[in-house]
This record gives sequence, structure tokens and C-alpha cells, in this order.
Amino acid sequence: MNCEEQPDNKLRRPIPQVQPHAKLVPVPEMKPGHKALLEYLQSGDEIKIMQGVIELSTELSIAQDTALSQQVLEHFIPALVDCLKMSAFPEIVCTLCVTVVYSVISLTHVLDIMPQVGNKVVAVGGVEALCEKLVIVESFDIIENTICVLQKIALENPYSILTANGPLYLLQLIDFFDIAKQKTILTLLISIVRSINSPENIEANIVPAIPLLNNLLKYKDGDEKFKEIIELGVALYSIIFESIFKFHEPLIKHIGKIAKLFELVSTEEILSKLLEMILLASSSAGYSGLTIKTWQSIMTLLSWLCKYSVKNYSYIIQHGALDLSLIHICRCRRIERCRSRWSP
Repeated sequence: MNCEEQPDNKLRRPIPQVQPHAKLVPVPEMKPGHKALLEYLQSGDEIKIMQGVIELSTELSIAQDTALSQQVLEHFIPALVDCLKMSAFPEIVCTLCVTVVYSVISLTHVLDIMPQVGNKVVAVGGVEALCEKLVIVESFDIIENTICVLQKIALENPYSILTANGPLYLLQLIDFFDIAKQKTILTLLISIVRSINSPENIEANIVPAIPLLNNLLKYKDGDEKFKEIIELGVALYSIIFESIFKFHEPLIKHIGKIAKLFELVSTEEILSKLLEMILLASSSAGYSGLTIKTWQSIMTLLSWLCKYSVKNYSYIIQHGALDLSLIHICRCRRIERCRSRWSP
């Protein structure tokens, strides 16, 4: 489903409770129609809220960039985020689903019209509310539109998605989508993980998601249709390990902390997948060929994975990576140094 498509009204699962809404804030500079819509969104009445958010979504879908000012749009954002946080009793659950779906679609339109208001979405807790929609699978219409909104927020503020555990939640859902959507999600994840700026980000927001990334790539065979998924996955691994060494290496006097991280992120599974890719790329039955950028990422990953681990280095020896003349073909100096360091 595209960001602009209208959803069906099916719902997977009800959620208990009804959340309170923001107090009505008078906005004298608004047109009467816009003011009435805002009043509906802030009314606390589920039916009025649903009607208001549907009408707002329709108006935003056809609005010109100059039709609504940034100030007017910013008044709607807290109300829309409140709609995302709504819960429902079973008897009003269908109303809730429609309300939440159209709230997400409205946010998509708002960010299309004026991308700079994305910071307002972040400021009022919109990213956390959106990521929660990825956890509570109420409707796949909600999930697909939520991913659209996160893509737009990631253009300016990917760090907010990282700290809301977006990588973990996105990877939990990725297998439910087709190949095209999986590529979209992995591309979004690459933008998010580039925003890592502390060791705490790695341990709190990245390490829990690594097993899911391992599993995603573990079950992709040599079929050509998975080639781009594998390449995006390798790029994602590369950025993650670049961040691990960027923030941990200067801070440690011993290798214990990085060794512990290696254990947490199941590096043997990653090594296994990298070597499988090399073998497939080298055989006529495998991929037609990996890009130069992917080869560079593989070599960089192998060098990082071997830098502090005799076990990892032994693993690539035992599985024939050197017999494939990997080091000579790819000129990976750091693996050469690791080889000379750990060879008996």
C-alpha cells in the first residue's frame, strides 16, 4: 500500500483503555473550517475524532504547499499524535482503527507539505507513538503508513527513531513484507544507524536488534532475487561495526568489552553469512556478482571481526576463506596484519 492510498477498516487486535486528549487550544489565526477540525480532534469523542481526522486527511491530500502555514500545521500535530496514542474498548475498536490509520496518513501528508515540521512531531512524542504502532499490530494499514512517516522523519531526525528502538521494531516485522518493502525497510535502517553517536546507543538500541538481522540474512539463499537484500544487510552490518569500533576502541585498554559485544551480536553467524556470500559469488550457481561497494563492506567487516578475536580468525581459516585467495583478491591489509599477528 502506498503512503497516499486509503486503508480498509479491518483490525487485527483491540487494545484496552481510552487515552485522554489534549486540552482545546484556541487558534484565532485559523480559518473557521480548520478551527472546527481541530476542535473535533481535541473533543475526546471517538466518533467526532474519527470524522475530523478523515476530513483532515482528505483536505491535506489535495492541499497545495501554500494552502496551510507552518503555524497552522503545527497546531494539528499534537492532536494527531494524541490520536495515535488512543486505545479502545472492544465496542469502539473499529472506530479506533480508522482514526489511527487516518492520523498516520495525515502525518504523512503534513510532512509532504512541510518537511520542516518533522521536528515538531519528534518534540511531542510522535516517534515513540509511531514505533509503538509497530509493536502492537492493530492493522497492516497502520504499519505500512507508519513506515512511510518514519521514512520522512529519518530525512531530518533519524536519531529520534534510533532512541525509540525503531531498528528492533522494524526488524521484527520485516519478514512479513515482500522483497521490495524489505529493501525499503533496510534502506531506512541504514539511515537510522548512521545517527549512532554514543556507545550507549549501540548497547541499548542496536545490540538487541542484531539477532533479528542475523536471522533475516541467514535464510536468504543464493537466489538472485535476494541479492539486494543481502547487499543492504552487509551495508547495515558495516555501519554498525564501524560505530562499535569508533566509540569503543579509543575508550578501552583491554579487549574485553569489544569481545563481549562480539559475543552479544553472534559474530559467528555473521562470519558464516559473509563466507557463504563469497562462495556463492564465486560459483556459477550463485549470485551473478556483487557490487564493488559490497565487496569492500565484506572485507572491512571481516577485518573488524578478526581484529580482536582469534576465534573469528580461526573460523575463516577453517572455512576456506584464505583458500579462495580472498586476501590477495581484495587487498585487505588489516586481515593481513591480523593473520601475521595470530599465526603461530
